[in-house]
Amino acid sequence: MGVIGVVAALTIPALITNYKKTLVETKLKETYSIINQMMLNSVAENGESINWNYPAYGDANYNDSDFVEKYLAKFVKIIYTCPKTAFFINNNNYLCRNHHSSENFKTASGDKVNWSNMAENSKKYILANSTSFYIDTIWGNNTEHNGTGQFIIFIVDLNINKNVALFGRDIFLFHYMEESEKLQSSRYMNFPNHNRSCEKVNENRSAIIEECRTGNFGNAGGGYDGGCTTLIMCNNWQIPDDYPVKF
Repeated sequence: MGVIGVVAALTIPALITNYKKTLVETKLKETYSIINQMMLNSVAENGESINWNYPAYGDANYNDSDFVEKYLAKFVKIIYTCPKTAFFINNNNYLCRNHHSSENFKTASGDKVNWSNMAENSKKYILANSTSFYIDTIWGNNTEHNGTGQFIIFIVDLNINKNVALFGRDIFLFHYMEESEKLQSSRYMNFPNHNRSCEKVNENRSAIIEECRTGNFGNAGGGYDGGCTTLIMCNNWQIPDDYPVKF
């Protein structure tokens, strides 16, 4: 019995870790597919996304949720919408937790993610698979953003942990590039020679890993994915061995 206990003590933590990793991989890929299909279906009905109605940069009166209602809501199954007024600490409904709160949302380094200005005007939408998303459309009509063209940012919460959302375990970013009608991790992923493309990710791997660990985008703001999404997408939707977020 003692031997069995020792073996269990050694193997059960590894099994739990592997289960959590598999859960993240599965839910992230699944949610990517849901959002991507939502966008493609909307394009089929509303025309190319580059011609949709986006806010002018700095327009404080624009509501990202108006955009969701106009272009996206009918193309995805939303089981609950978190009102913006309730989009704060809510212990009774962790699905509506707010990324602005350092009590609810941390990085693997233990710090607060440095993009608190993102998606301030979006409600949070809970999907049928219990994941959720909210959006930032401010770059939707900005064609001069470092030459990448226009894009929409999707902030995804996989809701793996009910207490604290961890960047790179619960929270991930996707960018929908309007010119290519493609959902990807980084807005630079389509640039073959850029260090955020899958072809080049290993050449700048240490920096991408550090972004994932700290949630620090530097001067890029929300333009980068913080590294975590790229590390998984570019590894065939599997968490790599050097992934900096622990499970």
